[in-house]
Amino acid sequence: MKKKIINLEPKYFSDNAKKILIKYFKYIEYSRSAGNIKNQIQDVDIIISRFKYKLDKNLLLNSKKLKYIISASTGLDHIDLDYIKRHNIRVLSLKNQFQFLKKIKSSSEHTWALLLSLLKNIPKSFDSVKELKWNRYKFLNNNLYNKKIGIVGLGRNGRNIKKYAESFDMKITTFDKKDKKYKLNKIFENCDVVVLTIELNDKTKNIINSELLDLVKKNFYLINTSRAEIINQNHLIKKIKKNKNFYFATDFLKFSSNSLTDSSKKLIKMSKSNQILITPHIAGASLESWNLCEEYLAKKIAKYA
Repeated sequence: MKKKIINLEPKYFSDNAKKILIKYFKYIEYSRSAGNIKNQIQDVDIIISRFKYKLDKNLLLNSKKLKYIISASTGLDHIDLDYIKRHNIRVLSLKNQFQFLKKIKSSSEHTWALLLSLLKNIPKSFDSVKELKWNRYKFLNNNLYNKKIGIVGLGRNGRNIKKYAESFDMKITTFDKKDKKYKLNKIFENCDVVVLTIELNDKTKNIINSELLDLVKKNFYLINTSRAEIINQNHLIKKIKKNKNFYFATDFLKFSSNSLTDSSKKLIKMSKSNQILITPHIAGASLESWNLCEEYLAKKIAKYA
């Protein structure tokens, strides 16, 4: 008898991955019209999910047959790892799949797009044109050439971003987990641009705080495609309000129980100015990347059919 697998987020799911899963499993897709999500997952062997649902005790309590969670992601903070470990549930993800991930460029490209958009003032200038205005002097922008860039985190994305910075003739300094913290202070003190692409853990949570932010130059650009929790958002808000030449772009904001925190809501309200640019966690959400990752994990889970 085929094991039962449910896809909680079937929209835009790879057709090739779906064909593989149908071949080896009893494949079903979650549907709101079919009733409560907890009822639909209580007799499944495998769950497929991206980031929409928090896979924790509250959701999984009655899923007694569950053996695997598949998540086409490197970050796993949407999964209660302590809970699933206690219940012998394994996670199949992209974490530490270094060789495969060399082909996945979406997050790195998006990070660079945020950097270019922020320095070149693209979003706000286009908003102005949509209102039939044509005022180039209101949107003077800055070059990347010869700027000092600090790359915090030299994993897959950090290494890609370093290559992009080299091609733009930027002056590059890097910080990785092996480096001493004083080097991070120097990066914030000396660089024009800092890109955050570092893993979230106990050591990096709130690592970007007022101590570092108070070191920056008058004109400064901070780009974050790491998890939001590495930044103290309240400290960041104070800095942005205080320094009108401090610019921030991010693909993440903090949530609590699937709702935006107060500090996240404040940042969104402040984004009406040209100092802030926010995208809704889309750095890794290119169709090409999703499809490649889903097919890769579908082939892996097929071995356990």
